[in-house]
Amino acid sequence: MRYIGVDFTALCRRILELCIGAESIASYEKIEGVQAKTTLPIPSILDWSNDPKSSIKSEYIVMEHPQGVRLHEKWPDMAGDQKVKWIAALYETVKELVDLEYAAYGSLYFLDSLRHSGLKYEPLDANFCIGPHCGTQYWDCNTKTNLDEYSDRLIDASLARIAPTDAELNKRPSYHGSVQVHLDVLRRARSVLKTLCADPRIQAAATPVLFHPDLHKRNVFVSENNPVIIIAIIDWQSTSMELAFWYADDYRHPKLSRPRSMDENLFRPFRYSPRTWKDGIVALRHELIETSRSCENLGLDGTNPSVLHPAEELARHKKEYELFVAAQKLRGELTQTLNSADDGWVGDVFDSALDSILTNGDQEDVERVKGEEVLRAVWPFDLE
Repeated sequence: MRYIGVDFTALCRRILELCIGAESIASYEKIEGVQAKTTLPIPSILDWSNDPKSSIKSEYIVMEHPQGVRLHEKWPDMAGDQKVKWIAALYETVKELVDLEYAAYGSLYFLDSLRHSGLKYEPLDANFCIGPHCGTQYWDCNTKTNLDEYSDRLIDASLARIAPTDAELNKRPSYHGSVQVHLDVLRRARSVLKTLCADPRIQAAATPVLFHPDLHKRNVFVSENNPVIIIAIIDWQSTSMELAFWYADDYRHPKLSRPRSMDENLFRPFRYSPRTWKDGIVALRHELIETSRSCENLGLDGTNPSVLHPAEELARHKKEYELFVAAQKLRGELTQTLNSADDGWVGDVFDSALDSILTNGDQEDVERVKGEEVLRAVWPFDLE
């Protein structure tokens, strides 16, 4: 559904036309970015088109090449005071985004592109509007003007990913869950989110905020000689208006102080609802159980928004959740060791990881991730 064809040769010709004196393209790399009505350090736009019927057969943006170097190349060698100064510089840089006010959740569009589309949108000014969310986790979901609609779209996005039949179930980790288990838990989750959305505290902590969705070291370019200076921030393609508490743990801004001071059990069911088929159902089920147990302490309206499971189901859930936690720990350790994203391809280290976890790993994790079959099921990278 998300595939868009592009005439790459035509795109290359257009880039050569924009680069006076250039005769050929030596190499290329996938980098993204946009720029409009902002003072943020974003590479300048050399050319763009939102016409899918152009000679390139796709919408496109051509930016100047970011100067400087990626932060991840500099970060390991930066002194402690430099890192602190860089964090302060980042705060000042992106504060402009968080200060903006919006009335809906979704992605930015030119107003003319949606005016006669039949899709739901929220005008911003004479040129721009908020329309359907372009993020992969909400794919094919329309604009969400209020929190109640937003919670429904989270569940709908998860339901849309469930396969009619799961031929790979026997290869998945035990915490993934069958099709029917996903349907049952998501039905309960919809009810829980409705209860939470009615709480004034949640409503206040969920104001729409525009923020960079993937602000890691590879997407920030800094000065070669002084890495405290931020030259450019790239990869804005999925930037959107989201729940403020989505970013409360990642960014210290006054607007996000309220959600940081609130009990995490009020937010966690939202975080796991749209991605159960990717992460496994156990994470969302665990948050629903914890929220149910904490219902009175959370000050919810006195009605338990979820039904606790029988004792034998809770015992099975506990075992599956422990394996899930061990798998996430493995994922984090591997991505840090390999300096890679968790969706990369590093199949050549699988054998050494298997040997390591069985001979030298944390004993509790070894008990949960034992044997090649289980390790293959929880391995975070593509295998052959």
